[in-house]
Amino acid sequence: MLRALSGIDMAELAPRPRDIASSLKMQVIDLRLEARDYEYAENRHDQQLHAKTAHAYADTVRQGVLAASESGVFSAVEVVEFSTLLDNLIECLS
Repeated sequence: MLRALSGIDMAELAPRPRDIASSLKMQVIDLRLEARDYEYAENRHDQQLHAKTAHAYADTVRQGVLAASESGVFSAVEVVEFSTLLDNLIECLS
C-alpha cells in the first residue's frame, strides 16, 4: 500500500485528495509499526495489546482507502486489493 502511495505525485493532487493521501500514508506507517511490535512482543499479553491496536489502525486505514477512492486517488480494483491485504494482516494478528 505504501508503494501505491509513494507512486502518487502529491503535488498534482487537489488539496482534499492530497490531505487524504498524506493522512493515509501516516496511518499505514502506524499500522506497519504496530504489526512489527506485535511480531517482536516478548509475551502473549503484549501481542494481544499490539493486535488490538493494529485492528484499530487497520479500520482507520480501510476508511482512509475508501475516502481516497472517493477522491479519485485509488481505483475500485486497488480498493479491493488493499482491503484483501488488510484482511490478511488482521487474520495473521489473531
